[in-house]
Amino acid sequence: MSICEEISKVFGDKANCYVDKFGEAWVEISIESLKEVLGYLAKNGFDHLSTITGYDTGEKIMLVYHLVKFTDGRAVNVNVRTFVDRDNPIAPSVIDLYPSALVYEREVYDLLGVKFDGHPRLKRLLLPEDVPEDFHPLRKDAKFE
Repeated sequence: MSICEEISKVFGDKANCYVDKFGEAWVEISIESLKEVLGYLAKNGFDHLSTITGYDTGEKIMLVYHLVKFTDGRAVNVNVRTFVDRDNPIAPSVIDLYPSALVYEREVYDLLGVKFDGHPRLKRLLLPEDVPEDFHPLRKDAKFE
């Protein structure tokens, strides 16, 4: 059974899954389903979070969780995509599922302003501490003076 067939069987219409031309699976879910879907994937071998990508679409902020499962001498990738509100960007922290999220969540917070609920030390990672709290340089409306 392919990962998309498995995701569809377990989550039904909560998740939309497809395989791209490079053979990587993409799962699109609501932010409310994030922990449930990532928890399922973590328990089923996708135990490596390689990074979290954030992107400001202008209307919402997209988050992509890049997961890897190492099996039979090869890596299988799954990308889980969700969106948060641009004006109130809050996502649940996934540190309990993927400890490596500690740094990735701080990076997305620093550059895009997404607050990760439950993160133990959510603060700037790349930018200096004296940068104004509401300045996030990867936002489409960021002003550089």
